[in-house]
Amino acid sequence: MIRLYNLYLPSRLFTFIAIDGAILLAVAVVTMHPGALFHLHMPAWRPLLLAGVMSIVFLWCLYLFDLYELDLKPTWQDVFVRCLRALGVAMLLLVPVWWLAVPRDAKYQDLEISLVAFALVTCLYRLAVEQVR
Repeated sequence: MIRLYNLYLPSRLFTFIAIDGAILLAVAVVTMHPGALFHLHMPAWRPLLLAGVMSIVFLWCLYLFDLYELDLKPTWQDVFVRCLRALGVAMLLLVPVWWLAVPRDAKYQDLEISLVAFALVTCLYRLAVEQVR
């Protein structure tokens, strides 16, 4: 158990969040077409920062829809619906960020592909964890 102020949290929760964050960051870097973004006269650090922001926003949306509630025993339908809800909220939050951070030559298709890949990878990962548990 890890004590955060007066709240005791299981260490497996932080492990779960760290694994999700690493997976989502890898998915963002792979699906965002970083080569296309680099050719649009962006600094080299900007696509990586954008991938990090996308991952953090999606992690927050997963938390918002109780996908980090370790005491629940969700069915695969429940996990899928919660991931779709998180995808919808993440899309609403990330479209303005994408519009401000990326040059006008870039397409929204990269953002959409990344978010759909986030949802698919998260659902598959969660189902695998539930099968192991």
